[in-house]
Amino acid sequence: MPTVARYLIENVGAEPSGIELLIASASQLCQQLSCSDVTLVVPVKNMFRSSVVAKVVGDGPANELYKGREVSLGNGTMMKIALPRDIRPYGDYGVVIAPHLTNQDMDVVDSIISAKAIVFLPFNREDGVRWLSTWNPKVIGPSTWSGSQASLSQPILAELQRLTRLVNLQTGLTHPSDKAEAKRTLSELNGQHGAVDPELVRQWAVNNGWAPRHAEELKGLAQKCLR
Repeated sequence: MPTVARYLIENVGAEPSGIELLIASASQLCQQLSCSDVTLVVPVKNMFRSSVVAKVVGDGPANELYKGREVSLGNGTMMKIALPRDIRPYGDYGVVIAPHLTNQDMDVVDSIISAKAIVFLPFNREDGVRWLSTWNPKVIGPSTWSGSQASLSQPILAELQRLTRLVNLQTGLTHPSDKAEAKRTLSELNGQHGAVDPELVRQWAVNNGWAPRHAEELKGLAQKCLR
């Protein structure tokens, strides 16, 4: 399975300079990775033409993107927009750029397994650090944020690995028996090996075969069981 390169641009707020760097970086990455398409993921389409992204690309290109057409970024690179609901994990993507998406929408973007690269421009530091801690991406531009340095103990890792072997990772905790097994495992961990941070459970799951949205479900269950 190909590895998706991931890049983070540290950012707070809806600053045009962040969007400019995001689009310029996407164009450069296409040249480096020998691809010609950029997918700009936006949270909702009806607000796109009034967004900071539209202001940066200009009225003409923004209208073309809104209509579902591609626009040129130069050097043969074309950009189109997509909504999170349009993302297909096994779709054919070049460089995917994600400005100001929520954690839930980023989990959808991060489900893509065949993109050349994913570039995230968070709206706030908290979302950016969460993504940084999960994926350990390369940072474009200034690098001042630090990901979580905490880790899970070996007994906890062993139990999570056992759970991962038992659960159908294609469906996560959808099946009642898988959810029950996860609940049993997490409940048994509660208090036995010290405090367990549910966010660390999510990060471990994402890096060990769980789809991002299923890892988030595991975190939610951990929040209930690990008290």
